[in-house]
Amino acid sequence: MKNDVNKPMTIGKLLIHAVLFGLLSVAVLSAPTAMAENEHKHGHSHEPSVIYLVRHAEKQTGRDPDLSVEGIARAKELARVLQNESIDTVFVTQYKRTQQTAAVVAEQQNSKVEQYDAGDAKHLAQGITGHHSGERILVVGHSNTLDDIAAALGVNGLSDLEETMYDRLYVIQRIGDHVWMQTLRFGVETP
Repeated sequence: MKNDVNKPMTIGKLLIHAVLFGLLSVAVLSAPTAMAENEHKHGHSHEPSVIYLVRHAEKQTGRDPDLSVEGIARAKELARVLQNESIDTVFVTQYKRTQQTAAVVAEQQNSKVEQYDAGDAKHLAQGITGHHSGERILVVGHSNTLDDIAAALGVNGLSDLEETMYDRLYVIQRIGDHVWMQTLRFGVETP
């Protein structure tokens, strides 16, 4: 199935894809025991991983700025959108704007928070696939890192975000080496 990773998807379409993904999950999980044993030997989880990839919310100016009033509102909206997703782990960079964007989600859902180097998407992806397989994960990144993170997780075709784009939420679903991504929008719409 070919995805247009730059075309946002409505919640209704996401639900249809989630049902189809669920059916695919049942088919994969119902495979013969030999396949299950092989996956176990190679460290793959039988549960699908869901990675929510988002840029930090709107920020003030400065070297390591806090979120702006609009950014605080967007962070709260992100928490509302993800409130029923049971996020296990939240990944943030060393910058306050990512930490503040993720804080409401992590606090509401009692999620573990782990810091990653904003410039090392490959290491982040290896950590997610190696140690967090089968989890529901939120990764908060930057306009020029989300494409690298998606590519390191197996999804190509995403571009750097424009400086004014804050409303994209990428949902990456993984079962073993099979990867799908949907693009959603949340909060106040940005260009």
